[in-house]
Amino acid sequence: MRALLVLLLVACQQKAERAPDPAPPPPPARADAHVDPIPAGPIAPADAPPVIVGDPRYAAADAGVPDDADHSFDLFNSETVGPLRPGLPATLVVRELGPPTSKSTPTYEAATGDYTSAWKWPHAALMLSADKPAGPFTARSVSITGPATWETRKHIHIGSTRADVEKAYTRSADDDGKPDSFLAGSMYGGLLFTFEHDVVASISLGAFAF
Repeated sequence: MRALLVLLLVACQQKAERAPDPAPPPPPARADAHVDPIPAGPIAPADAPPVIVGDPRYAAADAGVPDDADHSFDLFNSETVGPLRPGLPATLVVRELGPPTSKSTPTYEAATGDYTSAWKWPHAALMLSADKPAGPFTARSVSITGPATWETRKHIHIGSTRADVEKAYTRSADDDGKPDSFLAGSMYGGLLFTFEHDVVASISLGAFAF
């Protein structure tokens, strides 16, 4: 009897010391089970700015523009041509230039949702835009061929030399390389100079592509 009890105790101790059996493998997934797809490419950070469809500031991504192009809009937001700049209300434009010699009929622009109208003076042309065909209008782009006393913030004016322009501004990566023009900033917001015999003949400030 004593020997039997000893055998039972030994057997119980061996069973307790054995490692537990591994857990059975999970059942195979059903063929109709839903599986979340793995997103392709990098995931944008949570604080990344939204991309606005149709906004010309983001058109460069689809236009094959070099990655090193300046799309900061620094020139568009800070530059002036004499007293003129984009964003100037039409009332102040007329105060500076007087009544325009011509104004085109406001036309709806699908790319921006604005109504645009071209206003012209003997030495200036402005494209103005508004939410409604009756206005109020503000300047979207400015172009002048005079007077020579009107300068950019870096003192480039009608009559400045090509060397003056190249010293004052960096040529944009958007520039098409034509010898009679020089683009600084971006085609989506910058300064465009044209030359006649290496002398500035016109200065434009605004967005040149949409």
